[in-house]
Amino acid sequence: IFSGSRYYSNDGGFQGGYECSIRGVTEWEDYRSGFIFDHPNYWSRYMDEHIEGDGRINSTWKGMGFDPIHQKTHKLVKYSDEFAPGNLDGKIAFMYTDEGYRENGVWMATGAKWKKGLCIVEFDRRCEGSFKHITSK
Repeated sequence: IFSGSRYYSNDGGFQGGYECSIRGVTEWEDYRSGFIFDHPNYWSRYMDEHIEGDGRINSTWKGMGFDPIHQKTHKLVKYSDEFAPGNLDGKIAFMYTDEGYRENGVWMATGAKWKKGLCIVEFDRRCEGSFKHITSK
């Protein structure tokens, strides 16, 4: 076993290994350049499950090692009944933005790096010849 991976030998030469990720590389998220798109309406769909600032969970990946590269803020609108329950039946709104699309919160980049995350490749390679399984410590 070499760095957590299993390799096979063919007359002293290694066959190599595999690396994978189910996470997409796009023009908005690219680990090669380190670019992460930062816009109030954009968030990565590849983040481990966590509760956002608005109290919602927007991703259902669990244990994949996808650090959150975006986070959502709290709602930017409050109603009078949130300050004083029962007061005016919540009819008065206090907006903390002058841009309506931001009232339910906005997305911001966290500064975390894009990670490939966990990926398990299962394969059964059958080769002809005198191949030996090598285990090194």
